Amino acid sequence: ADTITVVLKGISNIASDTNKVYLQIIAFNDSSEYLFEDGPRELTNANKISALSYLDGLSAGGYNIEPWEDICRALESDNVGQIILLSSSIPSKIEGTCVGKEGKYAEIIDDYNRIVRSKTMTGSLIIDSISLFHNFCESSKNYENNNWLGLMSSGAESVCTHIK
Repeated sequence: ADTITVVLKGISNIASDTNKVYLQIIAFNDSSEYLFEDGPRELTNANKISALSYLDGLSAGGYNIEPWEDICRALESDNVGQIILLSSSIPSKIEGTCVGKEGKYAEIIDDYNRIVRSKTMTGSLIIDSISLFHNFCESSKNYENNNWLGLMSSGAESVCTHIK
């Protein structure tokens, strides 16, 4: 079964004169599955329809999600300005290596985003989260006392939203 944990990556090239937006959807299950295997694509009506179709084919409920590698890669990329996490579950790991540091993923991502990335021309990575069914934005609002999506969206311009 697929899980509906998804990352949408809005990418623009700051060095160019155009303000194109690029899209990639990554479904996390036992491994990452990409909408566009050859990398993000420019947001067009056709690609938007493909994205909505892809999302419609996913189902909620996976438990072995591993979003960290893709989130950490996005964090280090100058081409990624925003990611949106949509999840109904919890990652199977909370600790590991990200941006060359070992520890809790959420803490490493927040520190790197605030201390390192915010001082670059790219600026902070906006990480918005949507928690489906169970509220993983706030630890006191779910059965696992887990707020991983809230932690991921702790940046100044980021927000975590719960949808029942």
